[in-house]
Amino acid sequence: MQHADTARPATGHPLMPRVFDPQGTWFENGISLAGRAIIAWFFIGAARYHLSSAHYADTLSDMTARGVPAPALGLAIGMAVSVVASLALVFRMGGRWPALVLAVYSIAVSWLMHNPIYGHGPDMFFFYKDLAITGALLLAGSWPGNSRL
Repeated sequence: MQHADTARPATGHPLMPRVFDPQGTWFENGISLAGRAIIAWFFIGAARYHLSSAHYADTLSDMTARGVPAPALGLAIGMAVSVVASLALVFRMGGRWPALVLAVYSIAVSWLMHNPIYGHGPDMFFFYKDLAITGALLLAGSWPGNSRL
């Protein structure tokens, strides 16, 4: 038996975009879309920033200084994952998986780049920011009964 939060409409594929929930009100759908768009804007904006010509070399040197193995490959994979998962989140493709992928990605990046064991000052601020984003993604996307993501 399927729970109400995992039930799909009789038509459509689970990976096809469903920006709005057919059972939701306009208000619920609007708030949900706004939340998903803001989260995606954050991750896509970060990818754009790190891949820009002005910041790419700085990002790679920072990753190298922090001991990240294969920083160029890691940056390319990380940015691709964040952009694809963000778009999937906005268009509600893949259910709750995009939120989980972004949460795991956020924790991994936070631990590698803003390690709380050695961090201080700005690093701790960025670590806590990433932790808060992870918490919001997990809260919004992983608990039963919350089908609005």
